[in-house]
Amino acid sequence: MKNFFEDLFILEFANNHLGDVKRAYQMIDECAYLLNYPLKFAIKFQIRDCESFVHKDHRLRQDVRYIRKVLDTKLEYDDYSKLFSYAKEKGFLTCATFFDERSIDACKNFQIDIVKIASSDIKNFPLIDEVVKLNKPIIVSFGGCDNDVCDNLVDFFEANNINFAINHCVSLYPVSDEDLNLAKISYLKERYPRHTIGFSTHQKSDNLPKCILMARALGARIIERHIDIEFEGKIKRDYTTCPKDILQLVQMYLYASKTCFQPKEKELLTKEKEAFVIKKFQRGVYSKRDIKEGEVLCKQDFYYAIPCFEGQLTHNDIIEGLTLCNNIKKDEPIMENFVKMN
Repeated sequence: MKNFFEDLFILEFANNHLGDVKRAYQMIDECAYLLNYPLKFAIKFQIRDCESFVHKDHRLRQDVRYIRKVLDTKLEYDDYSKLFSYAKEKGFLTCATFFDERSIDACKNFQIDIVKIASSDIKNFPLIDEVVKLNKPIIVSFGGCDNDVCDNLVDFFEANNINFAINHCVSLYPVSDEDLNLAKISYLKERYPRHTIGFSTHQKSDNLPKCILMARALGARIIERHIDIEFEGKIKRDYTTCPKDILQLVQMYLYASKTCFQPKEKELLTKEKEAFVIKKFQRGVYSKRDIKEGEVLCKQDFYYAIPCFEGQLTHNDIIEGLTLCNNIKKDEPIMENFVKMN
């Protein structure tokens, strides 16, 4: 089941649909070209039960941005159901981050393939218990979390045979390059070797392709990125990426996959090619004199020079003490099949 998460790109729509169903459909459509590439792509929405999530006495507040964002970008559950179905029809996997128990219950029959647990909820076991009941693969982000908290959740999932993966995440919006701490990816791989590790990034777009390259090289097998489409000629938030620009990230990921990791069969073939090339730079063994069959070679009997021919002994071989199997003339190459061990 671990491989379910391998080579997965999560396209995080969050609330960037702005509460507009048509805009959400457009976002899915603009991402559809990515399905031509040899990776898995999931459309992810964040879902909240707005009526219970925001306290009734604070719904009119204008000074708390999070409250306004939640209420101003509300979609109905029926809208989410249709959007998930549409994404599935296109060929995407679907993913949802739930922030309350009511929304989980309302969406339990939707076509959702993966459930995401946000960094803010990894100690929220009332919510986690409800997520587990959905019997879906789970991805959890470990942004801003201490090891004991992370270990506790991993132990819980393992004890309950949950199929899950872990995302390295820095919960800053946007996060600076200096705060990315990409080495945490390899650290998580060592700490939790049985589980897939991913990278959820909120950095600005300038150096993002390079970071995806490094993340993949360090061991990330899931990439999660906020997606937005242009509004009045620009993207609203600087930690999001246009669908058309996701291709750069895909290309960097695939390049790292090709250059950083090889299956054993491919590695053996590469080593054979290397051995052939390397031998061209080695000095071959040549005879200093006419030598007869049966003579035991000593240091005074041979020298090293280029070129080195296929099957010829080289300066890497131990020559002294070998017995010659046939006659050889001065300055001729000493081949591997010309000698035998005593």
